[in-house]
Amino acid sequence: MYSFKIIQFVLLRLITYWSFVILLFNPLCSLGDDCDNPLLESGYEKLYKLVDAQEPVKALSFADSILSKIEKGWLEHCPRYLWIKYEKGEALELLRNRSEEVLSLYHDLVKEAEASRNWELLAETFISIARTHETIGRPEDCRRYLDFALKIIDKYQVFNVYSRYAVRYASYHRIYKNRDTARVYAEQAIKYGKYYNVQRSEMDGYLLSGILEEDLEKSVGHFQNAVDFCLERKTYYGAASLKMNIVKRYLKAGDLENAQKQLAPVQGYIDKTPENYIGYHSINNYYFELKSVIFEKQKKIDSAFYYLKKATDAAAQASFRVNQADINEKETIRAIEREQVKLELEQQQTYSLRIGLAMFALASILLGITYFKNARQKDFISGQNKLIARQNEELNEALRYQTVILSEIHHRVKNNLQLVMSLLILKGQKIASPEVKIHLDELSNKVFSIALIHQQLYQSKEFEKIDLNAYINELFSYYSTLQNETQPFSFELHSEPYFLNLETVLPLGIICSELISNSLKYALIPDQVLFLKLSFQKEKEKYLFRYQDNGPGYNNRGKQNTRGMGEMLIKSMVRQLNAESNTSNENGAVFELRFTEKYIAVV
Repeated sequence: MYSFKIIQFVLLRLITYWSFVILLFNPLCSLGDDCDNPLLESGYEKLYKLVDAQEPVKALSFADSILSKIEKGWLEHCPRYLWIKYEKGEALELLRNRSEEVLSLYHDLVKEAEASRNWELLAETFISIARTHETIGRPEDCRRYLDFALKIIDKYQVFNVYSRYAVRYASYHRIYKNRDTARVYAEQAIKYGKYYNVQRSEMDGYLLSGILEEDLEKSVGHFQNAVDFCLERKTYYGAASLKMNIVKRYLKAGDLENAQKQLAPVQGYIDKTPENYIGYHSINNYYFELKSVIFEKQKKIDSAFYYLKKATDAAAQASFRVNQADINEKETIRAIEREQVKLELEQQQTYSLRIGLAMFALASILLGITYFKNARQKDFISGQNKLIARQNEELNEALRYQTVILSEIHHRVKNNLQLVMSLLILKGQKIASPEVKIHLDELSNKVFSIALIHQQLYQSKEFEKIDLNAYINELFSYYSTLQNETQPFSFELHSEPYFLNLETVLPLGIICSELISNSLKYALIPDQVLFLKLSFQKEKEKYLFRYQDNGPGYNNRGKQNTRGMGEMLIKSMVRQLNAESNTSNENGAVFELRFTEKYIAVV
């Protein structure tokens, strides 16, 4: 009896002694309660640079590490802690399919910024929430949070944030078709970016101004200013991309000499971009495509075909690199998540250890028994977690493999169809007969409408549904680039975002392509710009597709159009959709189609 009490007393004293020793030398206390601690500032600067360099995986891993150290040191009350959490949100934005996690983090940050009366951070966070809603296609929410940000800027006079607000507001109006307002706010982004030395806002303002400006030379000037910013910051990938926007503007204007001159330094920028950068092959693909277009317009067919082949090879490399990067990124993210779980367990153990060490000074030897019991339970949980993690990893690996294979299939189908288009175009250029050349061009356009579907599928990684809005816009843009300057046309698309399956979009694309071709052939009136208008709307269970031009109408197109192969093709696609169609004249030709999305059996 006495021996047991003596042993208990000795053990209790030893535990108490070592409790104070551990608390004294515990590294968790090493930061101290000092908001001027160098770790806060240096950690923030490093994280900011990683986000600015668009390295989200590294940035996210570093953010979790530095936040863990701050929380262990009880420094969550420091202002820099909230800014580090904000930068973590920006890192998450750079990753795909993490929007809900991003919004959750930002909404928590809004509460913390309001509680700490950090109005600059609050305004920045509202702007970032708006950007996230813009990215995932929620215009009302985007506008609402931009209004919140402006109220904070005006009320608390944090005008150094205004340039970032102006960038987002200009971007919002550019996407939602108010170009005049977008242009005004792009200019304000430049003005306030210069005044408050926010270089990124100034550069974004020049980029938006270049996109929005209709005057060629002014647009080029804005783009060149953005290029100069990239070169100053040694961001050669961005400089190459922006420079090729200038080339594209000159090509659209038919100025081959300036287009070729502006393209000349791009290769040098690309050479300075690291080959392991994820966009390296994509930018090469873009560069070779522009080279091919320039040679084609100069009637140098062999050179055009040579660079078209190089562009195709670069596109294949880019697709492979993106797929591999996507796989590596997901694997790294899963590793980070596992480390986060591990870190949370360690933090929980650390907290329990602190409480336990304090209690050891007053507790008995029974606490040791509880500790060993908890250790055994932890081992059991750890074993179960490893089993579940291994099973999840096997399932994710199988899903990843299937996704990569399906993406590669759509990519190769698109490439093969583009090769067919190129062969048709080259063949048409060598044939003297204008009629045969027209038929080959029309056939090439139909092939493009199909290839565009496969491009949408592999780029979006969504293999069941296609963004109809994006697809129709791309189709219109393609025909716009084919028209010469003496016969331009404009178009207008009115539609909510609709996502339909491949079996529905394919016949719709062929119908739309044929209608545009017919308008370009039969609806041109001298001294009048051809205007094409297309709208989609849902009527209960059906969709209404309405196409109209401002030409002479169906009555004045002659028999060739009403009995030709194109009309037969349209009727065939209408039957394939089990749809109802009719034509009429209303200040031009009108085509209406009512259809339902085709039912696809789930295997």
